Amino acid sequence: MCSRATIGPRCINKVEMATNQGFKSFICKKEHLDYEFFHYLLSIYIPYFKKLASGSTFLEISKRDVENTKVFIPQDINEQVAISSIIGNMDNAIELLEEETRALRQQKKGLMQLLLTGKVRVKA
Repeated sequence: MCSRATIGPRCINKVEMATNQGFKSFICKKEHLDYEFFHYLLSIYIPYFKKLASGSTFLEISKRDVENTKVFIPQDINEQVAISSIIGNMDNAIELLEEETRALRQQKKGLMQLLLTGKVRVKA
């Protein structure tokens, strides 16, 4: 999770990597914590993290503040997986709707160009 300047953007990385001091890296032990569940969980704490941030040039949240943040995590890994699956399915549905919306906007733009310039005539 980015913890400096733009606090909150995060990603899931499935291979070993190094990060700099502008990130807070979380390692999820798969028998205890589903990484997708945790990814979604972090998203609801972004406003809280931003309130805790300080800095004169740019905001940053400290490692201590992140570590001291209490979160609810179901003990049952299967429940975590089920929760992240539900949320993931919603994300997929939203993405499809956004793609359809973009396509319709493009189609509308093309139709407007044709209809409003008189290149295509409509019988009334």
